[in-house]
Amino acid sequence: MMSLALKNGSHFFEWTHQKKTGEVFPASVLLSRVEDSVPNLLEATVRDITVEKDREKDLEKNLELLTEMGRMAKVGAWEFFLDKPYQNWTEEIFKIHEVEPGFKPTVAAGINFYAPDSRPIIQKAVDRAIKLGEPFDLELELITAKNNRRFVHAVGKAIKMNSKVVGVSGIFQDTTEHRVIEQELKLQSEIFRNIADGIYLIRIKDAKIVYTNPKFEKMFGYGPGEMIGRDVAIVNAPTKVKPEETVKVIMGLAEKTGEWHGEVQNIKKDGTPFWSYANVTTFEHPEFGKVLVAVHSDISERKEAERILIEKNEQNEKMNKLMVGRELKMIELKERIQTLETELAKKK
Repeated sequence: MMSLALKNGSHFFEWTHQKKTGEVFPASVLLSRVEDSVPNLLEATVRDITVEKDREKDLEKNLELLTEMGRMAKVGAWEFFLDKPYQNWTEEIFKIHEVEPGFKPTVAAGINFYAPDSRPIIQKAVDRAIKLGEPFDLELELITAKNNRRFVHAVGKAIKMNSKVVGVSGIFQDTTEHRVIEQELKLQSEIFRNIADGIYLIRIKDAKIVYTNPKFEKMFGYGPGEMIGRDVAIVNAPTKVKPEETVKVIMGLAEKTGEWHGEVQNIKKDGTPFWSYANVTTFEHPEFGKVLVAVHSDISERKEAERILIEKNEQNEKMNKLMVGRELKMIELKERIQTLETELAKKK
């Protein structure tokens, strides 16, 4: 250090020093050659930089945290300047594009990663950001270096100096998983809406109805969305068992085994009781948490047919018993007549 300062006239570096108390601290040191009759004379300026070092450590921790958050959320940042040939990407954007960290993306190369349908949209957005300073927020499709298709959320805004656009910066998020989940939910919703049976979802933690398809609403005589947020016990008819107890039993069995199937006596909004067959399963919903999916089929006609059949069987059984009794009496009467005829013949 000293030789460098003597040779070059000065030398600046950081060093660890020790106080009289034994406590060590970081310091910046400036060694300056002193032009004097005394040869090899140096002046040392020492400054305690503990505060600056602590701030650097905090910044490093924050940067690590932001990097980890970006990795978990699949979010990265990017920027480019009009007077520079390449874009600046954070680590996560390299991963999203499936390129090596050494890859040097130009603006044109970055745009070419987009799918053909998305390319003109992002090109127009970038051009308007440069020419007009207009920000953009887009959901687009990307094709990675490994030919994998991904959905991305691209946000950008102009970088200005003295009211002049000098570049564009923004954030970039891989939304493929979210999009797939969203599409699956839309598909499930469409299936639920159009299925012939009545379907509803019950949030397990509070036994509240969180979804009903149109068929279910019609089956129970409610309007669109009218049942949402209501306690599930409103659908159970009061019998020897209270509706709340019926709910408790069914939900308990479904949670324990993952499913429940059986006949349930329900009640419509206007108080009309009816029978349905319910298939109940548990499901982890991305929005509502753990829910029960219940599929109800109205079996009122079947139950009425069963009731009529039972009544007819009972009537037939009564008739059979009556006919059997009559036949037994006829046999008994014939036996008595034969006995009398035999006694009369003996007397003659």
